[in-house]
Amino acid sequence: MYGWIVTTVGLALVFSCPTVWAAGESADGETAYPTLRMASIQMAVTGDLDANLARIRRGIAEAATDGARVAVFPETALSGFERRTIEAMDWPRLAAAMQTVAETAREHGIYVVYGCATPSPFERPYNSAIVVGPDGREIHRYHKSFPESYFEPGDHLALFQIDGVPCTVIVCHDNRFPELVRVPVLAGARICFYISYEINEARRAEAKRESYRAQSIARAMENGIWWVQANGIGPVGAPALSLGNSVVVSPSGRVTAQAPELGDTMLMVDVDPAAANRGNPRQGLDGKALGNWWKEAVEMLKVRRRDE
Repeated sequence: MYGWIVTTVGLALVFSCPTVWAAGESADGETAYPTLRMASIQMAVTGDLDANLARIRRGIAEAATDGARVAVFPETALSGFERRTIEAMDWPRLAAAMQTVAETAREHGIYVVYGCATPSPFERPYNSAIVVGPDGREIHRYHKSFPESYFEPGDHLALFQIDGVPCTVIVCHDNRFPELVRVPVLAGARICFYISYEINEARRAEAKRESYRAQSIARAMENGIWWVQANGIGPVGAPALSLGNSVVVSPSGRVTAQAPELGDTMLMVDVDPAAANRGNPRQGLDGKALGNWWKEAVEMLKVRRRDE
C-alpha cells in the first residue's frame, strides 16, 4: 500500500548568516535561499527494470502534484541492485530507461535524484547517484565510493546546486565514511541526499536498524546540514532484505520525518536551507590539528569541479 507523510519545517524564506564556502574564498554576504519541498520516495528495489521505471515515474508525478521541488529515490532504484541483475544488464535498454526518467523530470518540472548502475571505463560498472534538473538535463553523477565487489569504486566527491542551494549526495555504505560528507559541506553544501538500499540478512537488518538511524542523525548534526534519505525496501520474505525506515533529519539532529518499516511511502518535507549553518565544519577550518588538511581537501574538490 502506498502512503505519504507531510512535515513542514520553516515555510518562509529566511536570510542566512554569511556563507563561508571554503578556505581561501570570501564570504558571499547575506544569501536568501528558497524553501525546498523534498519528496523522499521509499520503494521496492527489484530486478525488473520496467517495474522500477514505472514506480519512479509515478513517484515523480505524485511528488510534483504535491508541490515537491525535488524527488529522491533509493540506491539502484532504476537498475536493480543484485549481482545477477547487474551482470546480466542490457545497458542500451537501461540507458533508454534513464532517458525516460530525465524526460519525466522535465515533464513535471522538478529535480530528481535517483540511484542506478552506470557503465564505467573499467571492467565493473559504477553504483551511481544521478541528479537530473527540471529541464531534464543531468546535473551531476556521483559514484559510490565504497561499493559492493561487483561495482567499481568512485573517485570523486559530490557538489552541485539545486535552485542555487549547494548540495551533496552519498550512496549507502558511504555513510560510514564521514569525510565524504564533511568536505562538500566545507565547500558550501547545506543538504546531503542519502540514497540507500540497506540490505542485510534478516536478523542483521533488525540488529542494525538503530545504528543506521543513528548514522543519519550524526551526519546531519555534526555537519549542521539537512539530511534527506530515500531507502529501498524488501524483498519481503527473502533471506536478505532492506527494512526502509527512511528519514529526513534537520541540522540540529532532529528527525523531522520517518517512513514506516517495509512501507512503500513518500515523505514530504519543506526544507529551509538557511537553517543549515554548518557550524562545526566552519569551526574545524580553524583547528590546529585538522584545519590545514580540511582546507587542502576543499581545494582539491574545487579543482575537480573546475575541471568538470
